[in-house]
Amino acid sequence: MPELIFRIEEHHAKDARKWIDEHPCEIRGKRQGAIGGAITYTFTNTTIGQIQSVECGCGEELCLTDDL
Repeated sequence: MPELIFRIEEHHAKDARKWIDEHPCEIRGKRQGAIGGAITYTFTNTTIGQIQSVECGCGEELCLTDDL
């Protein structure tokens, strides 16, 4: 089976890290289950590019690729 690798450009990674650290969140620092899961990165391939987003366990979401 072929390997799939999803890459986040450096400036998007910095945006994601800043948002994760700074967005108002009621569950930050609280236990998120046995394996964490507080942060989810989503990659959606389309015919015009890839939509990348990051979602916090509190439900807040940041779209990293707002240029599509």
